[in-house]
Amino acid sequence: MSDNVNNVLVETINNDKMGKTISTIAAEILTPFGLNSDKFVYAEIICWLREKLKCDVILSGQKYYVLSEVATVEDLFKLIGTEIPVAKLATIDINFPRVDSAGIYYDMNGNFIKTEGSENEWESVYVKENGNSKYVGSIKDFETMTAALYGETDEKNYTLEEMQAIGDVIINRSELMKTTVTKEIQAPGQVNGYYDNDSQGITRRGRTLNNNARLRTSRNATITTILGTSKGKSNGAYWWYGADIKSNMHNKEWGIHYTDPKHDIYKTGDTTVGPFQEHWQPSGKNRGEPWNHKLDSTAAYGGTVFWKKNSNYQDVTDNKVYP
Repeated sequence: MSDNVNNVLVETINNDKMGKTISTIAAEILTPFGLNSDKFVYAEIICWLREKLKCDVILSGQKYYVLSEVATVEDLFKLIGTEIPVAKLATIDINFPRVDSAGIYYDMNGNFIKTEGSENEWESVYVKENGNSKYVGSIKDFETMTAALYGETDEKNYTLEEMQAIGDVIINRSELMKTTVTKEIQAPGQVNGYYDNDSQGITRRGRTLNNNARLRTSRNATITTILGTSKGKSNGAYWWYGADIKSNMHNKEWGIHYTDPKHDIYKTGDTTVGPFQEHWQPSGKNRGEPWNHKLDSTAAYGGTVFWKKNSNYQDVTDNKVYP
């Protein structure tokens, strides 16, 4: 059997299409293989493809479909009434033309390349690199993150690293709180830029355009954030602030410390509160060392400084990393 699986036609289906897809299995489907169209042989083909493609697939016509999370190969075999046998085929040559799935396609830099299918079929975002397509995520999740990164950065003073670090903070929050990225972004008072300056509308209207450099950079940062290639860009931060760090409550009421002078892009210098001494109860003995600030800087890019809670403050107050 040929190992040339890169030319296999791959598309995504969902559960509500399963019945229709299964009903198309007939003699002509297996004709390219020179095989009889019994279900036992069909199951052998599936077994081999699962091993080669490292994913769940079914065959319909001359197309191989990657199954969604709600429709597995096991579901298929229950419906067609057979078990997966040991694959015995050794002479099948699979060489169908490759076709991209319906959706929106960008390159790794966030440049729009093309769409596939009609607009009502667009549910997913893909990146194309070296002729290969990679699934990034749903359009909803992709554009939610893109709009957040777009809205949280300055119109002119923005950088890719800044957007990637903001995306990293959002990922850090969602992983710690065991929620989704979209829920973290849309939570009241968390990512104000997502709701300000028409960032959602600009992202949606510009999804197939390349005339907005800031939007392209936002898409670039979203791609690397979701795919994990910019993981750790914030150095473990859970907060970010722009020019508001000069006067907000975290400067005045929490106290801040720049762990690197380069992080002090707004020249505020360190600010302190207290010092506050915590005590063990009921003995009244000192609990650790006094603390005089809550936030330590972790990084700075563009117009944004990134922060996490001071470890001494956390230790002596038993305070959580976030929120």
